[in-house]
Amino acid sequence: MIRVETRRERGVERSWLLISVEAACYIGILAVAAALRFGSLGRWPLSQGEAAQAWGAWQLLHGAGPSSLDYAPLLFNLNLLNLFAFGGSDAIVRFWPALVGTLLPLLPYFLRDRLGRVGALVAALLLAISPTLVYFSRSLDGHILAALSALALVVAISSYLAERRPAAVGWGATALAAGLLSEYSFYTFLLALALWAAWAAWRGRADAESPWAEVRGAWNELVADQAWLRVGGAIVGAAVALVASALLLNPGGWQATLNVLGRWFGQFAASGDGTNLSYYARVLVAYETLPLLVGLVGLGLGLRRQDWLGVLLAIWFIVALVVHSVAGSRPSGAVVILVLPLILLAGRAVENLVATIRASEIDAQGWLFLGLGAVLFAYLYLQLVAFTFAGEKAYQTLAIVSVGVLVVCFAAFWYWMGATSSLSVGAVTFLMLLLALSVHTTWQLNLYRGRDARELVVRRTTSVDILNLAPFLEDLSSRWTRAPHVMAVLIEEDLQPVVSWYMRDFRDMRFTNAMPDAPQELAVIAMAQEGREGPGQYVAQRFRLYESAQTAGLGWGDWAKWYLRRYEIGSLESVKIEVWVKPQPQ
Repeated sequence: MIRVETRRERGVERSWLLISVEAACYIGILAVAAALRFGSLGRWPLSQGEAAQAWGAWQLLHGAGPSSLDYAPLLFNLNLLNLFAFGGSDAIVRFWPALVGTLLPLLPYFLRDRLGRVGALVAALLLAISPTLVYFSRSLDGHILAALSALALVVAISSYLAERRPAAVGWGATALAAGLLSEYSFYTFLLALALWAAWAAWRGRADAESPWAEVRGAWNELVADQAWLRVGGAIVGAAVALVASALLLNPGGWQATLNVLGRWFGQFAASGDGTNLSYYARVLVAYETLPLLVGLVGLGLGLRRQDWLGVLLAIWFIVALVVHSVAGSRPSGAVVILVLPLILLAGRAVENLVATIRASEIDAQGWLFLGLGAVLFAYLYLQLVAFTFAGEKAYQTLAIVSVGVLVVCFAAFWYWMGATSSLSVGAVTFLMLLLALSVHTTWQLNLYRGRDARELVVRRTTSVDILNLAPFLEDLSSRWTRAPHVMAVLIEEDLQPVVSWYMRDFRDMRFTNAMPDAPQELAVIAMAQEGREGPGQYVAQRFRLYESAQTAGLGWGDWAKWYLRRYEIGSLESVKIEVWVKPQPQ
C-alpha cells in the first residue's frame, strides 16, 4: 500500500513515497473519523455515568478511594494518566474513547482477504461515520473499548487461520485482556465466540473436507503448541493483574474487573429501566438504517456460504441482540456491540454487489438511471419533510407522484436492461440514499442534538445549564475570598457524581446526607424541592441538573417527524438543584 521507491533522475537518486489509492482512502477515512470524534469533544457536559468514571479517577488521584467499583478498569486507569498529566476537563476524560473510535475503522484493512478490498473499505467508512459509534466515541463509555477489543480479537483469529503466525496469538491475548478490562458487553462477544467455536468443531468433525476443517485444524495446532498457549496466558494474566490495578497503585481495580463480569450477569436480574424488548431494534432502525438493512443481506450471504467469518458475524449479531434485549437493564452504550458485526456484514454485502456489477457490465444508460433515481429519491425526501412540517396535502401528493415516477422508471429500465443490471443499479441508488441519511443522522446526533433527551441513545441526560454552576461560584469565591476556589461549599450527597465533578477544583467541599439548619459554609448545594426553605439569611439560585423526555403515547406520525427532521416531539422534564449562598461572608 505504502512504500518508498528510489529512482535515478538526471544522475541523482531520489526517494519517492508512493501511496496507493486504497491507502489514500484509508487515510481519508481515518481523517474523517478523527474530525468527527475530536471536534468540540468537550462541548456537552458529562452524563451521570460519565461523571461517575471521571469523578472516581479524580478522587483516587487526589488520595481518596473511588466511591464505586462499578467502572471500566482500562478506561479508568487511562484517565488516571490523563488527569495526572493534563488536569481535569470534559474533553480530557473523553480522549481515550475518541482515540479508540478513531482507530476502529483501521481494523477492516486486516480482514481484506475475508471481506474483499471494496467490502473492507465500505466497512471502514461505515465505522467512521456510524451515528452511534461516533456518539459513544465522544462519550466516557467503556463499551467502545469492548468493541475495539472484540474486532481486534477477530483480526487475530483471521491472521492465525491464514498464516499460523505465533505473533497472532500474542495480539489475540492482548485484545482479550483489553476486552476483559473494558465493559461487560465484551462478555456477550465471548459468548458468541464460544458458540461459533462449538459450531466450527462440530462441522469440522462431521466433514473433513469442509472449510470448517481448517478452523478445527488450526485450533488443534494451537492446543498442541503449549509454549505459545503459555505465552498467551501470561500476557492475559499480566495485563489483567497490572493494568487493572494501575501498576499496583489501585488494588481495588481487581475487584472492579470482577465486577465487569458481575454486571453482565446482573443485567438479567436488574429491574426495568423504562425500555422494552424492542429498544435496541428501534435504535438500529433510527440511527443505523444502512448497516441494518444491508447487514441483514450480508448475514444471509454468510449463513448460505458457510464461511467462518460470515457465520461468526451472524452469530455475534444474533446473540448480542437477544442477550441485551432480554436483559432487564438496557444501557444505550451496549448498542455498539450490535452495530459492529452489522457493519462488517454490510461490507461483505457491498463486496458481493460490486462483483455482480462487474460481471453484468453496466453501461452508461445504467449510471444515467442511477443519477435520475438519486434525484427522485432526494425530491421524495424533501416532500416528506415538507409534509411533516406543514401538513399540507399538496406535499403528500407530490411525494406519492415521485414514488410513482420512480417505480415507472425502474420498470422501464428493467424491461430495457434486464433484471441483473436493473437490480444492481437500483441497489446502488438505494445505498447512496441510505449513506446520505447516515451522514445526516451522524451530524444531527453528534453536533446538534448530543444532549437532547428525545434521542433514543441519550435518554436521561445532564443539562448544559450545569456548566454555569462552577463559574457562578468561582465568581462569588473571588469576590469574597480573593481566590476562585477557596470558598467552603456544602453539597448534598445525592448530587454526586455530576455536581462534585464540576466542583472538583474547589478545595473545601463537604458532602452531607442531611442539610443542617445553620451551615458554616458560604454556599450550600441541594436538590430543589417545592416549598423547601433554605438556611436562614441565604439566597437561592436554581440550575437545571438532569433532563428527560416524556414521549409515551406518541403515534407513528410524531416519530416520523422526529426521524425525518428531528422535530421536537413530546415534552422535556428537568430535575433542578438550588445553590444557597450568603449575601455577604461573615
